[in-house]
Amino acid sequence: MTGDHGKVLLSHGVRHFVDQGGTLEYELRVIDGQKCWFLYGLTETARLQVYLQRTGEPKILRNANAVLNYHESMCPDDGGVFITFSEKPKG
Repeated sequence: MTGDHGKVLLSHGVRHFVDQGGTLEYELRVIDGQKCWFLYGLTETARLQVYLQRTGEPKILRNANAVLNYHESMCPDDGGVFITFSEKPKG
């Protein structure tokens, strides 16, 4: 991760990030009993959390359909996306 430590990805730059060879990852979290997916951009050396440009809040997709639609709009050539629906067991 040399050189990428502390970097983030802003939501308005995701399409350019993907066009430059980056990939997207969706991390499932359960907050107040509700599933949601946090967005990350992956490079060969880094995992960058995506934040909204206007508010500085993390980019969160509130349901699986939102993940699918977002991914399809950003990565139309992928043909699909893997959506985790249960959290990994801790331990």
